[in-house]
Amino acid sequence: MKSSALPVTLDSCGKCGFCVSVCPTDAISITQDGVVTETEKCMMCMARVAKCPAKAHILPLPVQEEMNQKQGVFRDVRGENDFLNN
Repeated sequence: MKSSALPVTLDSCGKCGFCVSVCPTDAISITQDGVVTETEKCMMCMARVAKCPAKAHILPLPVQEEMNQKQGVFRDVRGENDFLNN
């Protein structure tokens, strides 16, 4: 299910708005309740996870563990995502 893999925001988030600025689909907003993601708009690019200066956005732990297992040895040899570095 798509929504179960959406990044989660940690309590360390300072609500600086950087995640809003890097989201290519305008799926993220900041409200009084915190960071909100419109699941219908999110394309799972992980830009906010890669670019958050506070490292306050992560994949849910079960999803991250599954990704780590699937990536296996390729995690250490694969380079950074050029799309996210621009």
